Amino acid sequence: MATFFRLLTGLFLSAFLAACGGGGGSAGSSGNGAALFTTAPASINVLPGETRTYTVGGGTPGYSAASSNSALKVSIIDKTLTIVGVGSGSATVTVTDNAGAKITISVTIGTGVTLNTNAPATVNVAIGKTSSVFLIQGGSTIYTVTTSDKSVADITTVGTDQFFITGVSNGNAVITVTDSLGALVKIGVVVGNGGSGGSGGGTSTQLSTTAAASITIGTNKSTVETIIGGTAPYFASSSNSGVSSASVSGNQLTITGVSIGSSSVKVLDSAGQSITIAVQVGSSSALFTSAPKDVTVGVGTTSASFTIGGGSQVYAVVSANTQVATVGINGNTFIINGVKTGATTINVSDTSGANVAINVTVTGSGSSATLYTTAPSAITVATGSSSSYQIAGGLAPYSAESSNKIVSNAVVTGNVLTISGDSTGSAKVKLTDAAGSTLTIDVTVAGGSTNALFTTAPAAVTVGIKEAASYSISGGVAPYTVTSSATSIALATLDPVTNKFTVTGVAAGTATVLVTDSAGKTVSVAVTVNGSVGISLYTTAPAAVTLSTGTTVQYTIGGGVSPYTVVSSNAAVAAIPGGPTTTSSFSLQALTPGAANVVISDAVGTKLSPIAVTVSPQAVVALSVSPNNATGAVGDTLSFQISGGTPTYTVTSTNTSIAAITSSPNAAGIFTVRLANAGQTTVNIVDTQGAVTSLVLTVTQNSSLLRLSPSVLEVAEDFSSDFNLTIYGGTGPYKAFTSDLKLSDVSIVSTTTPQTFLVKVGTNASRCINPVDSSNKYIVNGTYNVTFTVVDSLGASATAVMTIRDNGKGLSVTGC
Repeated sequence: MATFFRLLTGLFLSAFLAACGGGGGSAGSSGNGAALFTTAPASINVLPGETRTYTVGGGTPGYSAASSNSALKVSIIDKTLTIVGVGSGSATVTVTDNAGAKITISVTIGTGVTLNTNAPATVNVAIGKTSSVFLIQGGSTIYTVTTSDKSVADITTVGTDQFFITGVSNGNAVITVTDSLGALVKIGVVVGNGGSGGSGGGTSTQLSTTAAASITIGTNKSTVETIIGGTAPYFASSSNSGVSSASVSGNQLTITGVSIGSSSVKVLDSAGQSITIAVQVGSSSALFTSAPKDVTVGVGTTSASFTIGGGSQVYAVVSANTQVATVGINGNTFIINGVKTGATTINVSDTSGANVAINVTVTGSGSSATLYTTAPSAITVATGSSSSYQIAGGLAPYSAESSNKIVSNAVVTGNVLTISGDSTGSAKVKLTDAAGSTLTIDVTVAGGSTNALFTTAPAAVTVGIKEAASYSISGGVAPYTVTSSATSIALATLDPVTNKFTVTGVAAGTATVLVTDSAGKTVSVAVTVNGSVGISLYTTAPAAVTLSTGTTVQYTIGGGVSPYTVVSSNAAVAAIPGGPTTTSSFSLQALTPGAANVVISDAVGTKLSPIAVTVSPQAVVALSVSPNNATGAVGDTLSFQISGGTPTYTVTSTNTSIAAITSSPNAAGIFTVRLANAGQTTVNIVDTQGAVTSLVLTVTQNSSLLRLSPSVLEVAEDFSSDFNLTIYGGTGPYKAFTSDLKLSDVSIVSTTTPQTFLVKVGTNASRCINPVDSSNKYIVNGTYNVTFTVVDSLGASATAVMTIRDNGKGLSVTGC
């Protein structure tokens, strides 16, 4: 809704200026005709510990800012918006002017990319030798690298995101790369006399794995570990196959929990060595939940999210009376939804038969949650700054009062509490709801000022030729500039959006990189470029690739100097759909049978050997579309995916006044439809051979309340691809739940507005169903419903229903 408001304001302002030839004062403006704005992009990434500053202007001065997640701290001093990452996750920052105009910024705390390294699963290195330099990426960008045994293998970090391994003595070790958010990557190391530096050559007779001596896994869950040393090939067996199973592929050991209990897995090599890993399937703790014994919710409201733990690690949550209350579950968390006045029981159980019962009372209406705020019980605020927190529960409206207004003031706007630091000292802020419930927050105001200009780069940096190192700039007064004293030795480039700068070695020598803010403050970094070349240009693509027409694959590019260029010698056969320029990966799309070469080069002209691509014909399968029926609201844009048939496809709507095709099918068969007016229409898909399939679209009137679109959809049980629902309305961040984890796995995957609700297949790895009636008789072409629920940060919820239709092929294996 905030995005719509911002767009509507912009359109009105444009029309007004066009008519009058300039601005004049108006409600919600600063008197010069400018609408409320900020220099911050609509969507940004902030690293833990990083501070970003932006300018706020327009509208009616007297600005405030609030964050939807306490992992992100925000404040406004005059016209400067400061955003500080203190945790992890995602948040929405709302900037409000004195007239109530609002704009929002979607923030991801962290890089948004999974922690990874280009080191192989096992590194072999000789005694006294060193490995290649490995690069760490993703995660929080704050990394720690440790070794399990420094007497065998030691590690040396290079800058903030690279490391190499030194062989010390014969044996095995495990290198663990960890980021500040707790993610980790393990690398096995084999050190021996017979090896050479790098990632190959070393040998060792000692057998080990990256697994701990004792591990715990859930039933139907697996862990993959790396086998190190010994003499290949390797073998593995479980002491109790009814509890756990073990298998080996190359040097990868997979252990899977089968049922609750204890067992041991023995790993053997071909020389007769063995090691034993103790396996506990399920939890050693009893089944428990964070939900209290008695829970009260209002009709049409949703409880807080509750956590399940202990037990077998595979859980079910069931309502004894879905006419009174329903549940939504996602992994080990669940919510309770009030349907109508009454009482029922929610049963939480695991696959071992353990059960926890929760008594649920559904009252007539309204919030039943106790008054609470995201503010901690004691906070410290710098003088001249402010902090904002969410309020929920209790009974709105809310109010707040400070015990010492000379030191600190408290203001409530809707469900946002803002506490300011006015002068050094202490105060107590009392938060009160309409029912008289109160909370007290201890406030300490300490002297402070704008952070000094700083960078994450050390005072001295060493890089190799063609090697690049990146660092963040913060504090001071943005915008920033970055210059190198000797561009023939080291290049310095700045990304003004992320405020990251990159130093790239060009030739051996020394240079100074100067970071300057707009107030003239500077920080210098001494750069030494040694004569060695950094990580060589590489790709994960094999030397030769064979693809079927219509398929697309993706590969990673690294090393060298980014950005990279990817070119196909025959784009009619094999295309690069993302364009020729990339910074980390590329997609390869097979279009027509034939052959092509793909050439990868970096920014300084280094090229890899051409990748030989062969595209073979693909057998034609029946033309189909998913979802094959859907319901959405006016203004929504829905996505559909075509499969089978013979590309290319033609898509038409029988009534374009109700639904119009807004994008033709892409290479993956995905097209979009814009819903224009309420009603029903049919969308027809025709392939080049004349095969036809269709889907029915039902369009309802729009609503400003929280909702999912499409709200009703039907898919065939054979359809196993991921698909998206769109979240409209409500207040982020959002949580996703499903009524059936076997047939679906759900999550929120975007921070931009509107946000995306991703649906994948569940633990069954398919959407296969076998519907039966009360006598257990198979229902040909029967259906099964799965309900998806989205809950926003204020407790509002909305649902969508996916109907899965049986393919009518019976109960046999080929039935799905």
